[in-house]
Amino acid sequence: MNRVERLKAKMLKAEHAKHRIVMPEDWSVKDLPLSLVERKAHALKLIFKKMPVFIDEDELIVGSRTVFGCKKTEKGKKGIDLSRLGLAVYPAYATEEEKLRFGNYEGVSKGHFVPGFRKVLELGIGGIIKKAGLQLENESLPGKKNFLKGVIIAYEGISILARRFAVLALELSKGCLSPRREELHKISAVCRHISTEPPGDFHEALQLYWFIYLGLITENYTGICFGRFDQFMEPYYSSMPAGEAFELLECLLVKLNDQADIKLSHVRYAGSDNIVISGTTPDGKDATNELTYAVLDGVGKLRLVSPQTNVRIHKNSPEKLVKHACDLARQGLNNMAFYNDDVIIKSLVSVGFPLEDARDYALDLCQDILIEGKSDFFLGGEVSMTRVLLDLLDSADENIGFEALLHEYKRAIARKVKAVVKKYNTWESATTAFESAKEPFPAAGGDVKPSFAASMISPLPFLSATLDNCIEKGLDINRGGLKYRDKGIFLTSPVNAVNSLAAIKKVVFEQKQISLSKLRLAYKSNYEGWEILLHKLLAAPKWGNDDDYVDLLAKDVFEFGLKEILKYRTASGARFLSGIHQPHTALAGKLYAATPDGRRAGEPLPVTLSPANGTDINGPTAVLKSVSKIDPLLCQWNSALTLRFHPIAVRGNEGLAKFKSLLETFFSLGGIELQTNIFDTATLRAAQKEPEKYKTLIVRIWGMSAYFINISREFQEEIISRAEHGL
Repeated sequence: MNRVERLKAKMLKAEHAKHRIVMPEDWSVKDLPLSLVERKAHALKLIFKKMPVFIDEDELIVGSRTVFGCKKTEKGKKGIDLSRLGLAVYPAYATEEEKLRFGNYEGVSKGHFVPGFRKVLELGIGGIIKKAGLQLENESLPGKKNFLKGVIIAYEGISILARRFAVLALELSKGCLSPRREELHKISAVCRHISTEPPGDFHEALQLYWFIYLGLITENYTGICFGRFDQFMEPYYSSMPAGEAFELLECLLVKLNDQADIKLSHVRYAGSDNIVISGTTPDGKDATNELTYAVLDGVGKLRLVSPQTNVRIHKNSPEKLVKHACDLARQGLNNMAFYNDDVIIKSLVSVGFPLEDARDYALDLCQDILIEGKSDFFLGGEVSMTRVLLDLLDSADENIGFEALLHEYKRAIARKVKAVVKKYNTWESATTAFESAKEPFPAAGGDVKPSFAASMISPLPFLSATLDNCIEKGLDINRGGLKYRDKGIFLTSPVNAVNSLAAIKKVVFEQKQISLSKLRLAYKSNYEGWEILLHKLLAAPKWGNDDDYVDLLAKDVFEFGLKEILKYRTASGARFLSGIHQPHTALAGKLYAATPDGRRAGEPLPVTLSPANGTDINGPTAVLKSVSKIDPLLCQWNSALTLRFHPIAVRGNEGLAKFKSLLETFFSLGGIELQTNIFDTATLRAAQKEPEKYKTLIVRIWGMSAYFINISREFQEEIISRAEHGL
């Protein structure tokens, strides 16, 4: 085995987990006579000062997140249990008064961020500290001064961590022979240099990048994506000999799986975040470079669950790039996804984003589009198309006609969008009302929402410092510091809603097989005793078969909902962006009773715009044509299609050519995002029986991927039940 193979083998066995500890209970900064954000930053700094550090004998890129919280095991004992790790862990930093006002939300924050890694690489840790310090000198408002002090404290902490690794590497080198001794000397020099200065070569750039990522996941614990890696790293990569640079890149790609062994209730995916490559540069040129191909080579060779590789494609993308990426996807690298630059950029520009920034989009954890280092579109709210329909049917007039029902459904969608907007704007107004206060507290007591409470008691100075305008404004991301404050709203459960509409139209209004009132009785009883009706509903036209009977209904109601979202503005005057998304397929399905399309209570929901399992009977081209009937310019945020193919369908040169043609056809029709699964049912069943033989089998679940053997049985069964297409 060479170095990278050994590192990969150790990572798959999670040997690094032996260095993890449960945070000692006596770690605390809550009594420091400082502002909340300063204490939060000191908590982070304390972790960097005290967390265990280690360097594996093969490592060139060093560092690991080693401090976690713990939860009680079944036996009531405390300890490190990978299925029960507390991810949001900090030394106590909130006072009793603060917790009384907001609840026990210390350290709790949402994820789905793409930081401004480019900024940190350009400035270095010392440059971030200096930038915040200069702004502090010119700031007079107490709240903003406190935030800037928090930035300085947090980055002093990561500087300390880098120096700790520099010292450790030097100590370890004393007991080593060449060539490892020289490697450790280099690691020490790299860590010491980047503890204050910007990187000067690829090794230093990768190490700084990794330390910043460690800082971010320590502050925010998950959902921190890797950004347009080939764009901000290429200048460093191209300045080093190719062989040496590629080995360092492989070392980093292995490192990006540092948390992939951690299980979050139903699935292990803590390390499954997105890296974006290729696409278009801000000035409109093709962004493909040598590092783009190196990343593809690296992920193809390593075949690890992280990073999820997102390939941006436009009409002038190199043939070599598209073919290489398609080849990896059709080989079963099921954590790859494809994005249509020509549509996505145009959609962002259509709602007012400058062209240069629109071209610099990236993807967060669930494939949501945002502007790298400048925005946080996640999450303004969601509108369940299926719940809105079910609520409407509960009170629908028995004598209503279908067109009138459809009209009332749209009115109900409009009311729900308005309510979601109002709820978000109430939250935003509350969180930004205290920007200049000494301490950002609302009045004590009562009706404080968890999202509001968490954002108020858990500022993010480390992350905020990487993002455009936060330091300049002296404002945390949770207080409106970002350049773009736009928020997205999803249409969720879309496919069950439109399938239900089609079934109602066909069975109730055209065939007159049953009345609306009896249909309600049927699905509310989970179709027990209504098996004949259930068969008729299941036989009604279904989404994903290029059938205008259902597809034009979908186009009508989806586009209506998307346009309603785009009508509104946030409390700060920013935009609401629209998207279509349905994650957590099996878990989300448990929250829904039976639906009029023939789906029984608790059954999984389909992923976003993917057909309901077993209903796409006309092949993958028909699915693509159904999806492409929706105006792509109405989606600025997410509109993914996930398809499953049998490996035989994409085998050999002919299979590769067909797969590539399918992708290019979809994008030429206006498709936005394509995610694929390439495996057969027999392989998945074998993995269920002998999981130890299939440890590296990766599957796409929704916007995230995981090792098949690490997901729950219900998710496994949902994936197995998806249609298996040929070409």
